[in-house]
Amino acid sequence: MLKVGKMPCAKALRIVVEGEVQGVGFRGFVKNLAQYFGITGYVRNLEDGSVEIFAEDSEETIARFIEYLKRESPTAIWGIRVFVEMCRGFKEFFIVP
Repeated sequence: MLKVGKMPCAKALRIVVEGEVQGVGFRGFVKNLAQYFGITGYVRNLEDGSVEIFAEDSEETIARFIEYLKRESPTAIWGIRVFVEMCRGFKEFFIVP
């Protein structure tokens, strides 16, 4: 779900998720969750076996997204690292192939 008339990015975070997160449908789960929350950005696999999520929205929305991600992930998550980033102005959320 893309927010119509969305406000400019208030917060941007790069979220690195470690665990059993590659080859198990995790990126699709993240994309659906981000679209549900109206978050823009992307999700991609990293070479070290972790997954990177770049999320733009309000601080409150991203915090709820991360909490839901931890609680409802269909796979085992061992760790989540969060880094503050500059907004990039994404218009949608997508999976990087």
